[in-house]
Formats: sequence, structure tokens, C-alpha cells
Amino acid sequence: MSKWIRVGDSLPNYNQSVLASDGEAIGYCHLSKLGHWVVAGQNIRANPMPTHWMPLPEPPEDLKDE
Repeated sequence: MSKWIRVGDSLPNYNQSVLASDGEAIGYCHLSKLGHWVVAGQNIRANPMPTHWMPLPEPPEDLKDE
């Protein structure tokens, strides 16, 4: 599994779905081309701003073949 990455060290690719955290909550987000963290499925910016992110984990092996 991936490790958390500090936002100050690296950012995900634009529009790449990732897990993001502000240190208290974890959300499914992406970084827009405007540099805004957007909560997945919603047209709102993440608030407060994430401090860390990580790529999504691989799906379970038994679901990959479906």
C-alpha cells in the first residue's frame, strides 16, 4: 500500500483521484487544473485544505477479473 505524501513535497496529477487528509478526516478527492482540491462527486472545494495525499490502493484481486 502507498504511504502518505506531504502536499508540500509533491502533488498528484491533475484530475487524478486520490485519498487526501487534513490530519483529521480522509476524503476521496482530486486536484483541479486551477489548483483546487475538489471532493469527489461534489462541485465543492475541500475545506480545510489537505496536508497529505496518497494514490488509491489497487482493487482486491478477485474483483480485477470481473
